[in-house]
Amino acid sequence: MITLCMPAAFPAAHAVEAAAEPRVVVLGVDTHKDAHVAVLDHLGGLLSSGEFPATAVGYGQLLDWTRQCGTVLRAGLECTGSYGAGLARYLATQQVCGGGGQSA
Repeated sequence: MITLCMPAAFPAAHAVEAAAEPRVVVLGVDTHKDAHVAVLDHLGGLLSSGEFPATAVGYGQLLDWTRQCGTVLRAGLECTGSYGAGLARYLATQQVCGGGGQSA
């Protein structure tokens, strides 16, 4: 399931400007055993959210979805030592900056 929303506090004029320019997003992931819940943020407001399988295929789907929304500035993952370890490794191989302060 993917849910899209535009925050009410985001002025319409900014929405038009943001659409014309490449968007930069921040990815946040709440990791779980069977599925990861991801959110994207743009300029301090929720842009989108989605749920993806905690599998290699799901990691690819999550990153494809993220890149459709914009360029990933940074990714923050919960529990990179357990449920999020596989996703953290995958994102690192894809040159996505992680919560560990490493840059791509």
